[in-house]
Amino acid sequence: MGSSVSDAETVGLIGAGHIAAALVTGWRAGGDGPPHLLLSPRNADIAQQLAQAFPQVAIAADNQAVLDRADTVLLCVRPQIAEAVLRPLRFAGHHRVLSLIATFPLARLAPLLAPAGEVARAVPMPFASSRRGPLAVFPPHDWALTLMAPLGDIIAAPSEPAFDHLCAITATMSAFFKTLGTMSGWLAGGGVPRVLADHYVASQILALSQVPGEQRVIDFAALAVRFATKGGINEQVTRELTEAGAFDLLTGALDRVLLRVRGEQPLPADRTGPG
Repeated sequence: MGSSVSDAETVGLIGAGHIAAALVTGWRAGGDGPPHLLLSPRNADIAQQLAQAFPQVAIAADNQAVLDRADTVLLCVRPQIAEAVLRPLRFAGHHRVLSLIATFPLARLAPLLAPAGEVARAVPMPFASSRRGPLAVFPPHDWALTLMAPLGDIIAAPSEPAFDHLCAITATMSAFFKTLGTMSGWLAGGGVPRVLADHYVASQILALSQVPGEQRVIDFAALAVRFATKGGINEQVTRELTEAGAFDLLTGALDRVLLRVRGEQPLPADRTGPG
């Protein structure tokens, strides 16, 4: 088995939802992804859109047909339906499998994918479509790192528990935008036109997001102190949020998300239908 994906190899994707679409779009945006991509037909609309947009993309007759034609396979199905999708499939020793199923540790994947040769896990972000943001991989097999490298800032997790934590932290994206919306709403309540309020908040956050990259060593605690003038308004907001337990609430929520990521807590019912 080679250490990287061959220039002539077909890479297959089981599941054709929004994350699969982000990966395909990111690969094709730079022209440095797999030369041939084979999608399962589980989400016919998205698969068809991708096949029409990119000549390198084809749609297989079914999930087994993906395995029959691809040595490297990505699993992009929802956790709630993963076992039902994977159990009927016949994997072979030549298959290399990269799982994007957050709640399935390697030990849970192993019997479902046997006798696949190598299995790794990855947690891509929606930003993969524009080739931005972090993308965690474990174990750091060369072929998995090479495959995902064009899509963002590759983070090779040192262990599976570390990978699970990296996966859990992605649960903060919605809360991030909810926080920005609260800030903008407060401005609008004070008479700032909503469009201007949204722009102001977005511009401030964009500027702040550049600050860590200016540091030789990133130290978020030190930056929090740096931006909190003694006796100033930043210090006041941080103090009030700390005293109210806001940051403890965040870490508590992440602890509970981690239980789901590890497969130690039941998942909510799947309400999105088949796909």
